[in-house]
Amino acid sequence: MEMTRCMLYEKELPKNLWAEAASTAVFLLNRPDIIFAVSMLSRFMHCASEVHLQAVKRIVRYVKGTVDYGVKYTHSQNFQFHVYSDSDWGGSIDDMKSTTAEAEYVTATAVVNQAIWLRRILADLHMEQKEPTQILVDNQAVISISNNHTHVGICQVVLCCVCSTMAKKPVKYFVVDAFTESAFKGNPAAVCLLEEEKEDSWMQGVATEFNLSETCYLTPIAESERSDISLNRFRLRWFTPATEVELCGHATLASAHVLFSSGLVKSDIIEFVTLSGVLTAKKVSGINDGEGASEDGLFIELEFPADTVTEFNSADISQISAALNDAPIIDIKRTTVGDHLLVELASGKDVVELQPDIGAIAKCPGGGILVSGTAPPESGFDYYCRTFFPKVGINEDPITGSAQCALAPYWAKKMGKWDLSVYAASPRGGVVHVHFDDQSKRILMRGKAVTVMNGCVMI
Repeated sequence: MEMTRCMLYEKELPKNLWAEAASTAVFLLNRPDIIFAVSMLSRFMHCASEVHLQAVKRIVRYVKGTVDYGVKYTHSQNFQFHVYSDSDWGGSIDDMKSTTAEAEYVTATAVVNQAIWLRRILADLHMEQKEPTQILVDNQAVISISNNHTHVGICQVVLCCVCSTMAKKPVKYFVVDAFTESAFKGNPAAVCLLEEEKEDSWMQGVATEFNLSETCYLTPIAESERSDISLNRFRLRWFTPATEVELCGHATLASAHVLFSSGLVKSDIIEFVTLSGVLTAKKVSGINDGEGASEDGLFIELEFPADTVTEFNSADISQISAALNDAPIIDIKRTTVGDHLLVELASGKDVVELQPDIGAIAKCPGGGILVSGTAPPESGFDYYCRTFFPKVGINEDPITGSAQCALAPYWAKKMGKWDLSVYAASPRGGVVHVHFDDQSKRILMRGKAVTVMNGCVMI
């Protein structure tokens, strides 16, 4: 009664009455959803007015209507944190006189921020939420817009389209360093997991955004399309920042690593359907170079077709020599796949110390330049290599798996051995073990990989 009289005669509320009303709300410690409102009201304990009293009443009515909700502080860790988002339409849902659709999006954003804040509070109280928090949103705006376009302005339609775009399922991606077991070494590739094929323009745009030497896209092949349902089959496509390519070794290794390490495949063999035909990847334990040396650990073995090389027009040797800064050239061949130049230098040391003119390489004939040389005996490798592809946006590739399809047969015949260990002498380095089968004309490449990051493409 005393509160009512104060309200009628616009008197200042007695401090004891205001304190009693505010403390009623403060007492509800299991309701963190009202902490902000109560905190704001508590600032006016010394000068409360009718407006503040109305706010207190609203809080009490809200608590009464949601009495079954709250945080229960128990010893059990098995509970879930649920969040609700609701915006007021003021009973005018048909013509939207009271609010706009933007209110729903603004409200949802605020709710997400509060949910993050509450999850952190619960974590501090040793009640950490292991699972994602589900947010239930009042979708009356979307329902009204879809059923009544004549009463909706262009602003709301645009917002609805934005909401629809944001609702698209994100594309999971991984960045993997291939042909290495150490992060920030080897050759990085982005691996995107698709549920269905995307447009070429989208894939090229994402590859340009990543700006890695290769971005690849994996799409599972349905069982009805498989010849053998016991195999795990995926479509695989590779894109540089500038264009799509027909073959890429390190991105294939990265793709297999993602599928094996994430448990997305149940067998030890994967088939990739690509522009270069069907490629296989399988898990193997350890390697042996055929001369008694071995290396332990889990490797991924890729099977690629061997590439044949042809003679190079000697009239262009001076141009190649100038592009390689007059490095000592022993031989030049031309590959069939990719039309690259295979250049042998005098030694592995020359490969390491090479300082090429990238602009001049871009003007040379062929697709790119594969430089290699005999490795020093004490290195434990058979040959060193470096690869340059400025015409497709890759000045120097850290390590090119597909280049071994031409390099391995070349060096196998030159050295008289079919198992080769290769070191990529680029700044990032990298290691690949290769077996060349002269009968089947196939290449087996073995290497390791490490995932360095993952996330989602939101468009």
